Amino acid sequence: MHLKFITLIVLLTAVMAVSTGGNNESRVDSIPTGTIIQDNAGLGEAFAGIDAENLSKGLARLEADLHPTPTPTPKPTPEPQPAIRASHTHSSSSSIKSIIIRTGKSSPVIILGIDDSGAMETPELPSNVAWYDFTALPGTGGNTVFAAHVDTIYYNGRDEPGAFYNLKNLNPGDIIEVVMRNGDVYRYVVTTSWSVDYKTTDVSSIIGGTSGEVITLITCGGGSGTNYDQRLIVRAERLGQ
Repeated sequence: MHLKFITLIVLLTAVMAVSTGGNNESRVDSIPTGTIIQDNAGLGEAFAGIDAENLSKGLARLEADLHPTPTPTPKPTPEPQPAIRASHTHSSSSSIKSIIIRTGKSSPVIILGIDDSGAMETPELPSNVAWYDFTALPGTGGNTVFAAHVDTIYYNGRDEPGAFYNLKNLNPGDIIEVVMRNGDVYRYVVTTSWSVDYKTTDVSSIIGGTSGEVITLITCGGGSGTNYDQRLIVRAERLGQ
C-alpha cells in the first residue's frame, strides 16, 4: 500500500479517536431520540490541532492515488491515401490498343482519369477514345469504361465524325471489339443504351462496378455542337466469358 495512503489513514483514525473521546464504539445509541446536536465544540477542538493545508494536500494526494488520471492512448497517424490522379499517358503505354464499333473503324485508346476538380477527363483529340484507369481492364471482370467525342465541332468548327460518332447508331445485338496490345481481342454484344442529363445524373451508377464483365461507352448527345446537354450511354456484355 502506498506510504502516503497509510499515513493519511493513521491521521484520520487519530482524529476520530479524539472526537469520540478515545472510544471506538458508536455513540449513536447514547443520544436520546429527538435530540438536536447544536454544540460542535468538541469536534472543532478535535480538528484544531490539524494543519488544514496539509490535510487538504493529503486528501488531494489520496484522490490522485485512488483515481489516477488515465494516460491517453495516442491515436495512430493515418497513412496518406493516394489521390486519384489523371493520367495523360498516350495509347503507346496502354495495354488496350484500340476499340472497333459498327463500321469497322478502329479508334486508338489512351489512358485518362479524374482531374483535380473530381471530373472525368475527356480526350484532347476527337479521334481518340479514353479508357479510365479507375475502371476494370478488359478481360479482368467488372465494368470497363470508355469515353470519346461524338464530333469535331469543338476543335475545328466542322461537323465531322468523332471517335464515337456511330455510338448513337448501335442496337442491341451489335458487336464491339476491344483490341489489346498483346494481340488478344475481346468481343462484346450491345445490350442496352440510354441518355442522361450530364448535370444531374449520378455518375457512379454508370461507371461503378458491375456483377458481370461489361464495357460502358459514353459520348455527347441531346443537342448539337458545343452545347450538348446529355450523355449517351451504351452498355455491352462480353461474349465467351
